[in-house]
Amino acid sequence: MLGVSSFWQMVIKGIVIIAAVVLDQLQRRLQRRMAIQAQAG
Repeated sequence: MLGVSSFWQMVIKGIVIIAAVVLDQLQRRLQRRMAIQAQAG
C-alpha cells in the first residue's frame, strides 16, 4: 500500500476505527439531545 510498512498500516487502521467509533458516539449523543429538546419544546 504505497510502500508503507505493515506496522504503520495497522496503526492507521486503528486510528480510523477509533475515530469512527468516537464520531458515532458524538452523533448519537447529539441525536438524543435533539430528541429531548423536541419533547420539552
